Amino acid sequence: MPASRELLGRLVENAGSPRERLLVLLVNDLDKKKIEIANVNISDIDRTTRLLRFKHSDQSLERVRLSNATIVALHQYISGRGGQESRLFVDGEGKPQSMDDLRGVLAQISDRAGLQFDRETLRFSEPWRDKPPRIATKTASKDLFYLYGIVSHPLRRKIVEVLGGEGPTSFTTLKKRVDAKVGTLYYHLDMLKGLVSQDSQKRYQLTTVGADAYARLQSSEYVESSSLLAQNLGERRGGLERVARFFALGPLWPVLVLDTILPKIGSIALVGLGAFLAYQARLETVLLFLNPMLTSSTLLSIEFITSWIIVYGIADLVGTFWFHRNGEHLALLMATGYALTPLLGFSVWWNLVIYYSFRTPLVSTFVFSRILLIILQVWSLGLLAEAVSAVKGLRLERAVVVSLVVAYVNILVAYLRGV
Repeated sequence: MPASRELLGRLVENAGSPRERLLVLLVNDLDKKKIEIANVNISDIDRTTRLLRFKHSDQSLERVRLSNATIVALHQYISGRGGQESRLFVDGEGKPQSMDDLRGVLAQISDRAGLQFDRETLRFSEPWRDKPPRIATKTASKDLFYLYGIVSHPLRRKIVEVLGGEGPTSFTTLKKRVDAKVGTLYYHLDMLKGLVSQDSQKRYQLTTVGADAYARLQSSEYVESSSLLAQNLGERRGGLERVARFFALGPLWPVLVLDTILPKIGSIALVGLGAFLAYQARLETVLLFLNPMLTSSTLLSIEFITSWIIVYGIADLVGTFWFHRNGEHLALLMATGYALTPLLGFSVWWNLVIYYSFRTPLVSTFVFSRILLIILQVWSLGLLAEAVSAVKGLRLERAVVVSLVVAYVNILVAYLRGV
């Protein structure tokens, strides 16, 4: 229903110009009408009959009778407006305003009046803080559960607050404002899909739903409910999931991809150890395949290091050009070194076989070794997906695609090499 007389009076009082007063009154008259105010022309309004005749895109005609106050505001606005533009609402330079522009103006008027504005329905209401807050329980409203799930992470909340407070922002500026790495910021922007979008200039901005979420973040209902929601929505993992997260090094990736010296030294040390073990065990490295050789050679160490760089190169190319995640190249190179860690286990195993004649009791050593290598390859691919997700800021399901590309290239190269 249209705004009450009291609310409408507060809005008109806080409108700073004839254009703003006309906008508020027209929005109130057109409540629940599917008319894009930004597309209304001056000629659509008959000031004598007070009728607005609007033709929709399907050529259907809609008539709405406007209030006397709206016609008075229209007279004041038109008399002071320059230019020959046919559209009703124009900016200071005489250019037509978009619907997003008008929503922004309405939001500013609402703020000055101390009211809440819904950008989707174009309705005004008393702020939530003036209403008794609902107590969050296991049966709390779905909108609060959804909102808490999306912005419970402090960085995602900060992104929403920056965009809500400052408007459209470039990626570089947003990165500085929230103090996040490129991959991390990409990841959380991806998680905010539906709340955050890009405009024609590739700047990030809140969608209508995002603007509503931003408003809710300021509400007492959210503030008073968030702690209880955290208890109800606390992270619960089953035993199998905890084991999988342990083998994926889940808790360690935020530390392993830090732009500090220790993670880099650790990665280089692991690759160096892998190259040494491949040399000792006489293993030829073909990406993720380790193929026993008859003689040892320094080339075996070089092949392990080369395979590390090639695996990194494939992952970086796919992440950059397929998923448009540019940057963090050195961080991904170091993270790839950690992803190859399981292959060191096979090198240790093969050293035991050739130097200590270690044998398996139930199956032949060769069959067991092949099975072990496949398991360790899958583990490495899983770690590579986690590394790409952490560094490039991709959701894990997308990062898995990167690992699958590496796996297919791995199989193709091994086939061509006859491994």
